[in-house]
Order: sequence, then C-alpha cells, then structure tokens
Amino acid sequence: MADGEEQESNFLDVCLKSNSTSNVDKILNVIPISVSSPEGESISCYAMLDPCSSFHGMADVLADRLQLPSGSPKQIFVNTLHGKKPIDIRTTKAVISGNTSSTPSFELPFNIIKSSTLSNSRVPTDKDIDPALLEEFRLRYDVTIPYVCVLIGADPRIHRCLESRTSNGLLLTKTELGVAVMGSMTSPPTEDHTSYFIGLE
Repeated sequence: MADGEEQESNFLDVCLKSNSTSNVDKILNVIPISVSSPEGESISCYAMLDPCSSFHGMADVLADRLQLPSGSPKQIFVNTLHGKKPIDIRTTKAVISGNTSSTPSFELPFNIIKSSTLSNSRVPTDKDIDPALLEEFRLRYDVTIPYVCVLIGADPRIHRCLESRTSNGLLLTKTELGVAVMGSMTSPPTEDHTSYFIGLE
C-alpha cells in the first residue's frame, strides 16, 4: 500500500470502541470473533461487518496485545461520510474466526488504527436476543474484550448471508463467522433519526 492511497469506509466515524453499557442504542452489524496472531495466541472481541469499507481495520490496543508484527507508520486518506480525511496507520496480518470452534478461519490484511480515533457502536448481549434463537444459533457473547476492536471490510466470503432472522427489532444475519446483529430495540421519537450515510458539518 503506497502512502497517500485512498480507502473507503462509511462507518469508520461511528463504528468502534463501545460496549454493552454504552448509551449508544444502535448495533451496527456487530459479530463476536476470535483474532489470532502468527504465533497462535488468540483473543476474542467484537467486529463490525462493513460492506462499504475497502479495507479491514484493527484497533491498536488489540494489535499490541497480540504483539502482531507490523510495518512502519504511514498516512493514508480515508473517504468517510464526513469527507476525505488523513489517518495514520500501520499494516499487519491476522487470522480471524468466529468465537466457536465450528467456523472457518480467514487470514486478512489489516490497517492498525489508533483507538482514540474510533467512535461508538453498542454490542449485542444475551438479553437482546430471543432465548429460542440464542439456543438455535448457539450464540455466545463471552468475549475477552467486550468492545468492537475490528472492522471487517467488503469480503464476499465473510459477508455472504447464509440465513437471516429478526428478534426484538434486531436483524440477525448468519455468516461464515457466525451471527451478526444490526438494528435498535427502541423506536426514536418522531423527529429524532439516525443515518450513518449522511455527513452534516
């Protein structure tokens, strides 16, 4: 990747660094995953599936904790809903899988992003999902780091919908990595709306 290369991410401004206690109500296509280093060390956390992103991103706290080898720091430009912005990154590779033993693994290139530049998305909990679906899909939310630490960009192997259901106003999408959750359990007031595809300065 050359310096100054442009990348796309419509959700980068709103996606990472929040947990189940956040006052952010929207769940933005979040899925529990496991991230492994070349040495085999593994940490579970949450990822956001972003089909509009041209790259995969990882919070620096996760990369450092896994001691992932990385390239020299450099700057790229990212087109977000607020326009083109520079961002300092390092690059690395890691293997991701679902947080159960029955999912396949994928080795992906990642841009390592400073956690301080990342924003919010709530993560799902057992209480959000109908108990029958929890059992049917064998959903587990017992992760090591209860935050969204990974952004998974456009990759048909991972984003392909195998099955979808609704539960308490949420959309559950079964993928090769497990079940991603998106939506809100509450209805906003008539004049209070959300759109992460519109950038208003």
